[in-house]
Amino acid sequence: MTQVLEARIPIPDGYVLIAKEELDKAFEESLLGRYWEMKDLSNRTGRSPQWLKETILYPFKDELDIKRGGFVRYPEGKGSPWKFGAMQMATWLEENLEAIL
Repeated sequence: MTQVLEARIPIPDGYVLIAKEELDKAFEESLLGRYWEMKDLSNRTGRSPQWLKETILYPFKDELDIKRGGFVRYPEGKGSPWKFGAMQMATWLEENLEAIL
């Protein structure tokens, strides 16, 4: 005979329990149509701009550059800002985590 155990886990006020798929969808929608600058990417990853440039942005330029079908606008001169498609960059980082760490 199989016995079923029931566990009750209280959820604190101010928190909700949602399915992972719903959370993923909300995350994607929050990034959809948004662009990051270097400081945003640095804040999201917890890595310095120098590390991002040396480890990701220059080594993967052929893949990431908007001029080559990617989603990163590389600076065109001193003082020119970096621009990143937020959703595309977040997705790319997740999919390439092993290669960049």
